[in-house]
Amino acid sequence: MGIIDTIHRVKNDSISDLLCLENIKTEADKEKYNNDGYLIGYTADEFKQAYPSLDTSKIHFCSGFDKTFYFDREKFILFNIFLFGDKYVSPIGNGSLEDDVMKLVNDIESKSGDGIYRSAILHLNDRMRMEYLNLLLENDKTQDIYEIFMDFYKMSDFGCGSVSHDNMRKLVSLKSAAEKAETAELIKDLPDEVILYRGEGDKSTPTGQSFSWTLDINMANFFATRWADQNARLITAKTKKENIIEYFDTEQECLVMPDDIEIINIIEMYGTDGLSDKFNKVADQYHLYRDLMLINFEFDSQIHGEAHSARVLLLSLMLADAHGLSKRDKTILSIASVYHDIGRTHDGIDDDHGDASAELYQDDPFHLPDLTSCYNPVSEFLIRYHSLPDEVGLAHIQENTELSKNDKKNTLLFNIFKDADALDRIRLGYKDLDMNQLRLDESKKMPLIARLVFQHLKVTWDDDISQNDGQEDDDQAMEMSM
Repeated sequence: MGIIDTIHRVKNDSISDLLCLENIKTEADKEKYNNDGYLIGYTADEFKQAYPSLDTSKIHFCSGFDKTFYFDREKFILFNIFLFGDKYVSPIGNGSLEDDVMKLVNDIESKSGDGIYRSAILHLNDRMRMEYLNLLLENDKTQDIYEIFMDFYKMSDFGCGSVSHDNMRKLVSLKSAAEKAETAELIKDLPDEVILYRGEGDKSTPTGQSFSWTLDINMANFFATRWADQNARLITAKTKKENIIEYFDTEQECLVMPDDIEIINIIEMYGTDGLSDKFNKVADQYHLYRDLMLINFEFDSQIHGEAHSARVLLLSLMLADAHGLSKRDKTILSIASVYHDIGRTHDGIDDDHGDASAELYQDDPFHLPDLTSCYNPVSEFLIRYHSLPDEVGLAHIQENTELSKNDKKNTLLFNIFKDADALDRIRLGYKDLDMNQLRLDESKKMPLIARLVFQHLKVTWDDDISQNDGQEDDDQAMEMSM
């Protein structure tokens, strides 16, 4: 099981999956459920003998991450207890199972009003929190319920789609006048029709069940790609401002009922399978030019240097192949990838490093493969102008006699190269890849591939370990020796 599946499992145990101890009547029952992933050490009768003060109807088991729970549905008390098979581990050191459970039950019951529910919900996983809120709403336990929902929604990564549509409407109807006024103030400057974005990965709640959107396309891309290996997508939609239930400024997140959303566009991103397919098509040329990483960088850092240049090389070749470009065009991009940052002297903003890199490229002593000479004017153009605004580079294509002869092709090469460089901004952090700066539709399908390339592929001569750092994951292993 990979890290993505592990995190998802930890956060997604469900109340509906709980198995009551009273169903465990025989040794055969124990064996059956333990084979299904539970961890059960007692039949109901054995438990009664071992812990006579505890009600077996309140003891439940789960096949997920947390294995044993105390659940009193009538009193809305639910918490994990550290019973693993027939072994109990006290969270406070020397307590017994009976004493620890009853102390926590009494503590929760001693609280009044919403304090009971807050205490019961605090230590649950993401999905159980939302399912617990469903229980409260369905039983009209509504004191301060909207505030409770907001507090715990902000703590949860998964499971928010577990709140039913009816219960979400009920929550909205229970907003106080002050809460409504606060929301209205937060969204007052938005236009009457709002453009929204949603990122979905392998483990995300489907759009039709979810309420969560964002005003920031890059935040949506972050949520699409951070957990996924496959099936990531970026959704653009619109809604009326009046439909926004809640707004959270930290992630520019909006809560909106699914029925109030109109989908405008969906970008299906390439994942692990797409990376394998795309790499195989360009592997020979990638290996050929990767060997040129032996050149001396003026400033070889982890941010701008050999590893970054190798990733830009791979990404630009993949984009070129997707656009059906010739081997010679791929060579032009390969040269630009190898040399585009060799003139850098620091990791900060440096509009001049393209010029410096182009000058070093012109003086390079190596005879570059696939070309009749070691110099190519289009490669030099890409190197020199990659660090400047698009309009400057595009204007130069039109102004330069040689480049303007094939302006459409050279414009495409320029856009491919700029996009490949931009895609590797994932190395600075998931939120640093700016989707608004990607020029080509094909590039907008590549953010997940860019993350996978950064995380898993061996790209420098110093790497003598596998792309998975020696840990083979069946879902992530890519036969792509670099």
